[in-house]
Amino acid sequence: MGAALTRRRGSASGPAELRRVWIAVIAVAVVLSAVLLVELARPRDFLTGTNNAGSAGPIVHVDAGQRLCVNGLEVPEGTGRLRLLVVAPAATTVTTSVAAGGSAVRGQSIAPVARGPLPLDVPFAGPPRGVTTLCLSPSGPIDLAGRSGLESGQSAPLLGGRPIDARIAVSYLPPAGERRSLLAQMPDMFARAARFRPGVVGPWTYGFVLFVLAPALFAAALLLLVRAVADRPVRRTALAVGAIGFLAAASWSLIVPVFDAPDEVEHMAYAQAVAESGRAPDAGPSRRRPYSSEMQVAYEGARVSGYYGQRLGRPPWTVQDEHRWALRQAGERPRPDDGGGWITVADYTPLYYASLAPAYLAADGSIWSRLTAMRLMTALFGGLTAACVVLLVRELFPCPRWPAVAAGLFVAFEPMFAFISGAVNNDAAVSAAAALALLLVVRALRRGLTVRLAVAIGATLVVLPLLKGSGLFLLPALAVGLAGAVLRTRRRGDAVRRPLIALGAALAVTAAATIAFSAALDHSANPTRPGWYAATGSAYPTLPSASVKPSGALHHPVRFAEYVWQVFLPPAPGMADLRPAGGRFPAFHAYVERGWAAFGFVSIKFPTWVYAVIVLAMLVLVALAVAAWGANRRAVARRRWELAVLVLVVLGVFFGTELANFTPGDPVVPEFGRYLFPAAAAFAALAVAATFGAGRRRAPALAAGLVTALLVLFWASEFLAMSALYS
Repeated sequence: MGAALTRRRGSASGPAELRRVWIAVIAVAVVLSAVLLVELARPRDFLTGTNNAGSAGPIVHVDAGQRLCVNGLEVPEGTGRLRLLVVAPAATTVTTSVAAGGSAVRGQSIAPVARGPLPLDVPFAGPPRGVTTLCLSPSGPIDLAGRSGLESGQSAPLLGGRPIDARIAVSYLPPAGERRSLLAQMPDMFARAARFRPGVVGPWTYGFVLFVLAPALFAAALLLLVRAVADRPVRRTALAVGAIGFLAAASWSLIVPVFDAPDEVEHMAYAQAVAESGRAPDAGPSRRRPYSSEMQVAYEGARVSGYYGQRLGRPPWTVQDEHRWALRQAGERPRPDDGGGWITVADYTPLYYASLAPAYLAADGSIWSRLTAMRLMTALFGGLTAACVVLLVRELFPCPRWPAVAAGLFVAFEPMFAFISGAVNNDAAVSAAAALALLLVVRALRRGLTVRLAVAIGATLVVLPLLKGSGLFLLPALAVGLAGAVLRTRRRGDAVRRPLIALGAALAVTAAATIAFSAALDHSANPTRPGWYAATGSAYPTLPSASVKPSGALHHPVRFAEYVWQVFLPPAPGMADLRPAGGRFPAFHAYVERGWAAFGFVSIKFPTWVYAVIVLAMLVLVALAVAAWGANRRAVARRRWELAVLVLVVLGVFFGTELANFTPGDPVVPEFGRYLFPAAAAFAALAVAATFGAGRRRAPALAAGLVTALLVLFWASEFLAMSALYS
């Protein structure tokens, strides 16, 4: 880092350095792409459809001799088996019968293995069209998996001839032994993904996204990086990386089914209330509907409650599903402006949601068009974050050029960040504001505090906590940076009185605006603690949110220290075990799985070995960061304020998140990795600085290899989501 950071602008990298970069890019791309291709080409079991009711665990108990019938099954063509998930305390014989298209199929006896939940496959040879009924009667007690509650238009199962308020999970599979690769399933997957979308979206869209847009983004990203390593000037690099980040997030906005992102139903309801009525939702229970009648019809038509938050369910795949929603929409004419009641995210201020209003109002037609438009608007925040990271690292390392490009690409292609940025969620907005605030403070440290810069910092500090309260977690680090900027400005002999006056006024405006805005709306700028949302029936009930209560940690500091310790490590001697049952390393689930790649509502994941490789890469970067610090102490000393701010941002966001979720007496509950995204810019800057631990000549190749690995992981994540949702 030392020699590299002092290299004069315009001194191009040598052929050997560029050769190492190309070797790293090609080697990583070939190896990881081969792994991905093998996985895509591997024959596997697949579904011909589902009844859209995934499994939230055992939901219906059937005693020995009782008869359970699941009605209203629409079995698609090509189905050879109907699959249930059964839990049996002992070996049990289940007698089944199927009535399909008006004809009854002779009953069969199937003996599942004891315990479970295990799949129970019922052979199916009925006609592919018409309504099918599946009945079963066990010789011993069993439990069937599914979801509680019924949605509009669904047939209730009959237990002993009586209807029950539950959905039994039923999957449709081809005849036994028939398997297909994901590549062979692509045409069907693309057609299924195009359901409940704007009219312009069709099956062709997904072939374009996966096989044209993604490779084009990768080529553009690597070309930018290689040109930066060669020290060739690239005009508007930050804008180019920001555009790549936007398109990466936009691709996710088309892949993810409607409402199938963390809290998106709640965020959509808030945004619709602001766009339709110009007001935030009610801050507490009221007579208003939480969701507009239009959203309720859309939610039920897309069968979101059947598969939300778990891996086994699927969104509706057929034209008939879409037609049913369209007929109900045309018949009932539900209103988009009759919502605005209390929802879980009502504690947030309307700033982010107001920023989506132009997209909402500009999108004519169905609610699917408006939702997609707001997703694309949120993707702009993802692109802005990546662009700010480029400018931030350029301030830290003016020359060579490649660290800034690499850091921006780290953020743009981080799979979970792109996924969240492609959904309606204020995490993307607060991450962008945090990256901008950090950029401005670092610029003040590097160039001196001016009136213009002070006003810009103050304005950003006004916006930051209003987008989401977790922005407050950055304030200690930003305060340290501003203190350093003031000291450095005075040391240079620059006029500092006017910047200080401007900064003081801006900070005063920040405090006054936050207090007044919150009081006027009866909202709190503090972060909330959303509960785990369980979709039940035709409603979407949510657990009440709770404002952050730091007094819990202040009154129980030892317990809080134990809590944080056990996020990462087993209990030390004398500590009570606060980890959840079965959770040996909560940080792995919270910040690795859910921070890198856990899609849907953290239900779609890679095999564990993928995350183990990610952990290994993170540990290597930590070791390299220590080596870079030791080998480049002079360069580190010159940037001590800037590096201190970056580290404090990471620590502030992490400890703020843990503080927000600490309750004395409760076990450690793993948090969601996206809560750390306000520190994304700091993480990216520190990661690219760590590559200098490999030496000045090897650092560009290491960074290029990491970017290439991230590109393949991003691509694999999109295939993972497509296969988990549409195959």
